[in-house]
Amino acid sequence: MSVLKTALVLSVAIAILPSERAQQDRLFTTVSNAASWTATYCDRNPGHCTTAKSAWDVFVAKAQFAGEVVYGIAARHAFGSERAQDAAYSAAEPVRLNYLKTSPAGTLTSRDLEPSWRGRKASKGV
Repeated sequence: MSVLKTALVLSVAIAILPSERAQQDRLFTTVSNAASWTATYCDRNPGHCTTAKSAWDVFVAKAQFAGEVVYGIAARHAFGSERAQDAAYSAAEPVRLNYLKTSPAGTLTSRDLEPSWRGRKASKGV
């Protein structure tokens, strides 16, 4: 079925191409300029590309961590013990994200750890 869909899309794309030589030349020039403009984007905007690269690096680090978690859980269930997960996770290099820096002692105070609400005390003889 996917071969049929691909053939249909390709035939529609070929059908809408121009048939006159002048229009074909203009389309070729336009596509070439667009490709050149796209390929040299980082030369014109190095700041954007630096930011995008750092965001991509963070995404890749998170994806690697997610893969390690999934593998660890699958190994734990497959082997039936928690040692498999511990071994899989400890063998992997830890993911260090620069924006998650915290102090060694932690940032929570004892007041932060207390719940902000309490339920009503149950009364006898409702």
